[in-house]
Amino acid sequence: MTREFSIRWKGPERDSKENCRVCRYEFGFQVFSQIQIGARTFQYMIECEENWNTENFAFRFADADLASQKYTRHSDGTWTSDGKRIYELDGCIDIDISLTPLTNSLPIKRLQLKVGESVEINVVYIDPENNKIFPAAQRYTRLDDLKYRFETIPNDFEAVILVDENGFVEEYPNLFERF
Repeated sequence: MTREFSIRWKGPERDSKENCRVCRYEFGFQVFSQIQIGARTFQYMIECEENWNTENFAFRFADADLASQKYTRHSDGTWTSDGKRIYELDGCIDIDISLTPLTNSLPIKRLQLKVGESVEINVVYIDPENNKIFPAAQRYTRLDDLKYRFETIPNDFEAVILVDENGFVEEYPNLFERF
């Protein structure tokens, strides 16, 4: 049985609007999204296991004549793209796409932290505007039922993120908000 719902965000910093569709399947989740950033359109797809571990993702700028870039995380924690192993991403479970708050929801949902708990994770950080992908250390701390502190490590960025009752980002101060 498939269930799906949509989430919309706007990003005042980049003047972006995102339309995101989350589909629940028997064995996991698929996310399909499109972000309008000025005259450009960015698209991404993420597949997650039932526990929100990222299995694979793909992305592209729709206005570019380039194929989607596809990445797969294997059960042993290794990553490949177009059949080639990407050693520097080994061990990363989550992804963080700079253009969307959806990817902050993935570790929040996966980790299921109790209030007061904090955990450091390594993510695949995707900066599509600069065509960069690299591992990055981050920390999530659950402050109350609906608030999380997000930090990059070393701590050069910090934000308190508000989520809904399902763990999806409602507000990411100065960057994204639901509408």
